[in-house]
Amino acid sequence: MRRAQQVQRAQRVGSPTRPQWAARAWQSAARACLVWLAAWAAQATGQTAEAAPVQVALQRSHAICPVPGREAGAWLIDDAARWAALIAAREEPLLGRAMAWGQEQVLVVALAEQPTLGIRIALDEQAERSMFRRLHLAARVERPRAGDMAATALSRPCVVAVLPPGSWKRVTVRLEGQRLPARAGR
Repeated sequence: MRRAQQVQRAQRVGSPTRPQWAARAWQSAARACLVWLAAWAAQATGQTAEAAPVQVALQRSHAICPVPGREAGAWLIDDAARWAALIAAREEPLLGRAMAWGQEQVLVVALAEQPTLGIRIALDEQAERSMFRRLHLAARVERPRAGDMAATALSRPCVVAVLPPGSWKRVTVRLEGQRLPARAGR
């Protein structure tokens, strides 16, 4: 009888009963074990969360994106064949220099079609490297200020950036509240 009264009182007060408390304790312990295992696996493979950030070597903004399409997107290109399959132009005019394929990768981040010119995309200078070969970049959009004269024409702004080589499993760009996973350029 005493246990039934304790359960009724706990339910009135809003505190968890003993079985609920035990279940929560086991869940917390399981989460802690998973975090520890993930950190151990990353350290064993040489991929630590404390790894140095990746430096963006070069970036150039363009009003008209060389990648075909009208939607926002991100593409990671790591060799000349993929570049040629995705973009019809050579890399020198877009980057200002020739690429050293095999030693560098190109990331193209594009907005959807815009009704005006003067919009630029800029990537942060450093990218966050996380466990399990994932790379996260933040991009910001610079729009003409109110009162600025901007030409009215359809544009698809993009930024073309050079990254150091990496066997990234996933590259994600945060752009205007969206997460854009970078697709392999094909």
